[in-house]
Amino acid sequence: MAEMKLKPKVASRHPGQPDQPRRQWKTKALLLATAVVIGATIYVVAWDPLKPKANLPARDTGPTTGERVRQNMEGLIARADAIDPRGGQGNLATRQVAYERAAELGKQFVRLADRRDVLVRPVLAMALLRLGRLDEADKTLADLMALAPRSAEGMCLKAEVIEARGGQGSLELFRRAAESNQATPEMWARYGTALLAAEQYDRGEAMLGKALGAGNRGHQVLWGLAMLAMRAGKYDQAEPRLAEMASRPRPSMRALVMLAECQKENGKLAESEKTLRRALARTDVPELYIPLGDVLQLQRKYPEAAETFAKAAEMSSRQAVASFKAARVYYLLDRYSLAMKYIDRAAALVDDPEVRQWQRKIEDARFGAPGAKMAPRLQLPPPSTVLAPAPGSDANTPPPTPRAAGGLLDFK
Repeated sequence: MAEMKLKPKVASRHPGQPDQPRRQWKTKALLLATAVVIGATIYVVAWDPLKPKANLPARDTGPTTGERVRQNMEGLIARADAIDPRGGQGNLATRQVAYERAAELGKQFVRLADRRDVLVRPVLAMALLRLGRLDEADKTLADLMALAPRSAEGMCLKAEVIEARGGQGSLELFRRAAESNQATPEMWARYGTALLAAEQYDRGEAMLGKALGAGNRGHQVLWGLAMLAMRAGKYDQAEPRLAEMASRPRPSMRALVMLAECQKENGKLAESEKTLRRALARTDVPELYIPLGDVLQLQRKYPEAAETFAKAAEMSSRQAVASFKAARVYYLLDRYSLAMKYIDRAAALVDDPEVRQWQRKIEDARFGAPGAKMAPRLQLPPPSTVLAPAPGSDANTPPPTPRAAGGLLDFK
């Protein structure tokens, strides 16, 4: 009989006792459930998901490097533009240095930081334009337009380069820039000024008015609108715009002269005289003595008017005009020798029927007409009554000034 192998006996489990692994699983499940309950309680009580979330402030990253460089360049150009070039060589040198610094900043940024820049390049071209480096400005703008073909800044600056070279096509570029979705009030003003130069006055006035409505009160806008108003004889509309320009530091001589003209036409003779003397105090321009003499004559300040015209006749390039006016006022003052001196000078400079007529008139007054009795001399009222109005007249209405009938010397 084969020998049988006996297997070891396994101890039997107690019928009422669970096994050990099942007890461990239940314990872990209870611990996990407890942790979930505790976590949910903390989430609801401490965080409160139904509570409105606070709006965290957006993080301010500040301007980019390109924006900072552009701001610095624009500041340099603006400060240089504000320097009066009529202040002498020192002012001109200071402007030149500022434009050079702006250009160098832009070149370094484009070369070293961002060769595909479209933010700094327009200001670089502007600085080069101020320096008169038209070829460099043109090359900078060509690079800009290659990267951004619809750049309004690029089109506007390209038009300025064309204008500086005396070429054709600038008006169309100004138009495209002003009508683009990138247009600024400065571009509207530039386009309006170009339209005035092209004698398209209605369109120019509309564009300048648009720029003014958008808050641009720059020199181009105010001067252009004032010029259009004066051209239409609306001196009352032109005067406030010119007065605003004259109230600023270092107003242009042109603005002061135009303001004086408006004040004269609006009957503000004393203010017109004051404005002209202010202009002459800044720069002794001989041509300004002629409108000053006109204003003095309208105020019946005849001796001052005669001396002013005589000064202009000695210094001004408009000697014929000044000599003719001086002769007439000296005639009114019975100073016939001086009247003869200046009317002869005018006759030598210009062949005009009005001059010849006054020449004979002054000769007759000085020497007497041939074969005729001496005409009574013209007597002016005493100085104390010079400014007194005639009976029944308006004290604010100046006396009429003689004007020629359509000759070369048709003066007001």
